Amino acid sequence: MSVISSGGSSAPKTSAPKTNNSQPKTDNSTKTTSQSTSSTASKPEDKSASKPEEKSTTKTDASDRVELSDQASKIAEEERKAEEKKKAEEERKAEEEKKAEEEKLANQNKIDSNAIHMNQFEGDPNGRNADCGPTSLAMALKGVDLAPRGADQNASTVDTVQASRQAMYTNSDGKPIVTDQFDSTAKDGVDSNGNRVDSEHSTFTTLDAIKRGAENSGATAEKITGINSVNSELKDGHPVVLLGKGTIPASDYKDGHFVTVSGYDEKNRHVYGK
Repeated sequence: MSVISSGGSSAPKTSAPKTNNSQPKTDNSTKTTSQSTSSTASKPEDKSASKPEEKSTTKTDASDRVELSDQASKIAEEERKAEEKKKAEEERKAEEEKKAEEEKLANQNKIDSNAIHMNQFEGDPNGRNADCGPTSLAMALKGVDLAPRGADQNASTVDTVQASRQAMYTNSDGKPIVTDQFDSTAKDGVDSNGNRVDSEHSTFTTLDAIKRGAENSGATAEKITGINSVNSELKDGHPVVLLGKGTIPASDYKDGHFVTVSGYDEKNRHVYGK
């Protein structure tokens, strides 16, 4: 029987080699400690190496702030431009609305030149007269829905022109104007019995007489000068009687002539008159 006892084999277990085995472990531990110390000593260098990274981070933050500032400025500029564009658009629309309203009013007050037109020679027995003034007055009165005193809207042209002459050269009571300086009986177109006198229809008339004839027929009249005043009156729906001088087309007549203006084309600067 084989029995393990305290003799023989137990000595080697407690022999010196065990001590020898432990010595290398001590040496190895020292080496490890030494390496660990070396590694620990290198850490300050690592900290030093990390400092540039911190500076880099600071620069990046500043760059971000600049970029954000630039972006805010761009947004503010875009908002300013958008506001200016909006304002300009509102002003444009307001101007268009104003023009549209003016055109609307102009159309409401527009006088139909064809509807009021009269030919001063229509019905004249001689075919030649100086009745452009009385005829212009009659057309102007028709433009405001009136007729010369003593006539109506349905009267013939010759009767209407006759009534215009009489309204121009009589007082408000219908009697001729007779003064030391002026006697209208030679211009009113009729004799003392009220009969037509053709020769009197060949006498020239004046703006003062047209104004008087308009007032005697129930209209308000005033003298104006300048194209701007004419245009302003036309916009308000007021016909204007103009006195000018020039050659009449298809005629050898070169003296003064009355016309009634019923419209004005501002774009083409054209006056509509008859």
